Amino acid sequence: MKLVHIDMASQWSFFLSDEGHWVGNCDELGLTVQSSTCEELTEDIRTTLALMLEDLRETGELDNFAEAHGWGISETDLGRAKPTDAPSLRVPFTALLAERTDESQEAVLA
Repeated sequence: MKLVHIDMASQWSFFLSDEGHWVGNCDELGLTVQSSTCEELTEDIRTTLALMLEDLRETGELDNFAEAHGWGISETDLGRAKPTDAPSLRVPFTALLAERTDESQEAVLA
């Protein structure tokens, strides 16, 4: 089994919608996530990023995607692992509190 480390950074803008939902947007990755609370939004963003990276890995597109975004990838051989061991992804990101600027839900830094 191999541990894959992805040296990546993604910046997310957070804001509270008129409907009372927390919205996170990452222009760089073209992702938007909505949740009931700010805490849930943070967890949902981590889950979304992990699923995206896992999908890229499964389709063989991770290396090209990482290179296109200036991310580094390194692997460490962990030796033998149980076949039931699922990959574990820990995904850091930067969150910036934003405020909406108009009805199109664009966000700017507050």
